[in-house]
Amino acid sequence: GTGAKMIESGAKGGVLVYASQAVLDMMEKSGFERSGGTAGLVSGFCGGVSQTVVMSPLTYIITYKNNNPHSGSGFSILQQAGIKGMYGSAPAMAMRQGSNWALRASLAGGITKQYRSWKGDELNKPERIMCGLLGGVVACVNQPTEVLRVVVQARQASGEKGVTTRNSASLVYKKYGFVGFYTGIIPRMGLSAWQTLFMVTGAGLLREWLTAVTGSTKSVSYTHLR
Repeated sequence: GTGAKMIESGAKGGVLVYASQAVLDMMEKSGFERSGGTAGLVSGFCGGVSQTVVMSPLTYIITYKNNNPHSGSGFSILQQAGIKGMYGSAPAMAMRQGSNWALRASLAGGITKQYRSWKGDELNKPERIMCGLLGGVVACVNQPTEVLRVVVQARQASGEKGVTTRNSASLVYKKYGFVGFYTGIIPRMGLSAWQTLFMVTGAGLLREWLTAVTGSTKSVSYTHLR
């Protein structure tokens, strides 16, 4: 599943940046403050949900190959699954990605602004990086959506019929209880912190550098996290 993972990693980043930027532009034209928490929350959510289009089929291939190492190519797996199969995890994926980026963008920005207010001065780069990392870690409160995404795709890959997000949630709760929805949260905290640093805080720092070099303020998305 390495090939599918590489395509997914590149495609989901492009979709996120494009969709979130488009939503930010529309909200600004509608009178919302571009640097406000509402803009960050809504644009992050819309950008994350948009990622479902590419992430559901590609993560299905990855999960299928992990469960069936000797399976065929990614195209043959998707052909066998059909549209319904490859997008079977779409509800869980949309919840996961939408809440992922809504929380990451709003929390990273909120923590940064709160720390700036407490400090009474502009933050230096290490301080902004730490705020971004903390925002990514706290955003993992949505771990149940990731657990459900994995369970849905794993059940589909094993050949089960009638798999839904709802009955998968019931299965997890009956088997592991409430704690089952937070399985694997520690390694995901590391991943979330890194992605928030790269896609949110890092994007803001890059934008500032590009602005200083070119004088343009429209080069990079997540401009609400200056």
